[in-house]
Amino acid sequence: MRFPVIPQEIRLQVSQVPPSFNGRLYFVLGPGLGDALNDLRILHQTLILYPNVRSVVYADPRWKDVYDCIPELKNAEVRYYSPAPSAEAQQPEKAPPYHHTFRGVVQEIVEECSPGSGWVAVGGFKLGDQLARKESSLTMRARAIGFSFKEEECRPYFSLPQAALSLAQVFLQAQGLTPGCYFVIAPYTWPEKMWDHQSWEVLVSCLYESTGLPTLVIGTPGYPPVQGPAVREALGLPLPEVAALISQARCYVGLDTGPTHLAASFDLPIVALNPQGKFPPFLVEPHSPFKWIHLVPGIYGQNPIPVTSAFQVVCRAMDRSVPPTCLVCWSQPYVLGANRSRLLYICRCGLMFMERTQVEEVRKDPGASLMDPSHEVVLPLPTASEKIDHWGQSLNSLKHQGKSILISFDHWDPIKIDPFTLLEDSTGQTVWWNWDSAYYFLSQLGWQVIESDLKPTSKTNKTKAASFSVCLRVVPSKSQHPDCILRVPWGDRVVSIPRMVYENWLSWGIFRNQGELEGLGWSLVHQGEKASGRFVLKMAFQVEPRWRSLRRFLLARWG
Repeated sequence: MRFPVIPQEIRLQVSQVPPSFNGRLYFVLGPGLGDALNDLRILHQTLILYPNVRSVVYADPRWKDVYDCIPELKNAEVRYYSPAPSAEAQQPEKAPPYHHTFRGVVQEIVEECSPGSGWVAVGGFKLGDQLARKESSLTMRARAIGFSFKEEECRPYFSLPQAALSLAQVFLQAQGLTPGCYFVIAPYTWPEKMWDHQSWEVLVSCLYESTGLPTLVIGTPGYPPVQGPAVREALGLPLPEVAALISQARCYVGLDTGPTHLAASFDLPIVALNPQGKFPPFLVEPHSPFKWIHLVPGIYGQNPIPVTSAFQVVCRAMDRSVPPTCLVCWSQPYVLGANRSRLLYICRCGLMFMERTQVEEVRKDPGASLMDPSHEVVLPLPTASEKIDHWGQSLNSLKHQGKSILISFDHWDPIKIDPFTLLEDSTGQTVWWNWDSAYYFLSQLGWQVIESDLKPTSKTNKTKAASFSVCLRVVPSKSQHPDCILRVPWGDRVVSIPRMVYENWLSWGIFRNQGELEGLGWSLVHQGEKASGRFVLKMAFQVEPRWRSLRRFLLARWG
C-alpha cells in the first residue's frame, strides 16, 4: 500500500505564506523518538517565522514526557495518534501500521482545512531527489516547505529542563559517577538493528582498560545485561532524566535509535554504530557536528562491525570530537573501518579516503601532473589527498581554452570492497575514487561529462582491485552541451543512463539499494515525473529482476 501524501494545496510554502499568517499550522511528528526530535526542530524554526499561528500537533503518545519539555507545545493543541509498534515492548503488539494511522491523520487535516485557513508544515514529506542529493530526512522535510537551516540549526530539538538535570545529579552521586567522567551506551533496540551483545561487553572492557572510566547503560529493563568492569545501569528512567545523563557524559555510543538522536541534541562526541545496513546512511544519520557514524563493512554487508574498529573510533572521537571533512565536498564522512593507526572514511559524495592517526613512513604518491592540452591528453584523477586541491586549481586553468579533456580513474565500489583490506594497504594510497565522487568533483569544478567509457579491471585480487577503469570526456559547463547517454557503473553492471536522469535522480550508486531504487521510480511516477519514473523502474528490474519491479513498471507504463 502506497504511503499517503499531503495534498500539495495545503502544504506550507514559506515563500508564499506571509509571516503575518494567523491561521492554523499542522505538524505531524514522526512515530519514532528520533523522527519526533528532528520534526520538532522544524516546528521550532517554523514557529519563529510565524509567531501568530495556532499550532496543531499530531504526536505519538510514547514520548509525552519529551513533549512536556518543549516550550512551543505549551500553547499548542496536541492530538495523540495511535502509538506505533515499539522496540521496547517485550510482548508482541497489535499496534496498527503507522501508514494506516497517518492516512487517518491526513484525512482529518484535509477535512479541517478550508483554502488559506491552514497549512501542513511537517507531514512525512518525500521529495524524489532526496537520494540524488544524499540528503537527510530532516533537511529534506524542511526543503519540502521551502525552508532551509543554518548549519548550527540542523540539530534535533530538545529543551532540557533544570529539574531533569537535578535528578540526574542525584542519580550520578548515588552511582559514584562524576559528570564528564563516564561513557553512556544504548545497546537495546529492534533485534535486526542491534550490535552483537558480546561485542558491547568487549567494548566496555576495552574502554575501561584504556581510560579507567565507567560505563552507564541506558534503555528499558528486560534485555540481557551488559556485563563488564565498572558498568552501571540507568534502565527505565524518564526520557528527560536520560537526556540529562547523556548530556553530561564523556562520550555516547549507540545505534540507529531514538537515544542517539537525543544525544545529538547536545555537544558531546557521538559514535553511532550502524550494524543494520538497511538504508542509505544519510537517511537515518543523527544530526550533530560531533557524530562519528561507523557503517557495517560493505555498507549493506553481512559481516559485523568489528569491536576493535568500534573501539578505535571511540578513542578517536574522544581525542578530537569532530571528524575530518571530505576532501572534495567538505561534508562529514562516515567511517568504514579503523585500526590503531588509520581510519577509512566514505563521504556522501562517494569519495573514500584514509586518515593516519600515527606518523608512518610511506611511499609518497606523486599525484597527477597536468599536461599542456594543446593536443588531447588523458589526465588521471589524483590519488594523494594533499594533491586534490592543487589539481583542481590547475584543471580550472584549462577551462578557458574550451576544449574537451579525457579524465581517467579507477572505480572503487565501497559495497564490494573489504575496508579492512584497504586499511592494511602498504602503497601509501590515501584516496579511492568512484563514479559518483569523480562526477561530483568535476561538476563542482565547472566541467560537464559528455561521454564515458568503462572497462572491467583485472579480477586477480577481488578484495583490492577496483571494479572498472573509467575514462570520461569532459567539456567546460558553459559550453552547454546537450543531454547525452552515459555508461554508468551500478554494482557489477554497466547501465546506460541519460545524463540529466543520473544528475537528478540516480547519483547515489555507491549507496545503491534495490528497495530504494524501486521506491524512487514508483514515487517519481506519482509525482508526475513519469518518464523518469518508468526509466528507474525498468532499471530496477534489469539490475535485479523481481515481480514487484516488473508489476510497478507495467502499471507505470500502461496502468
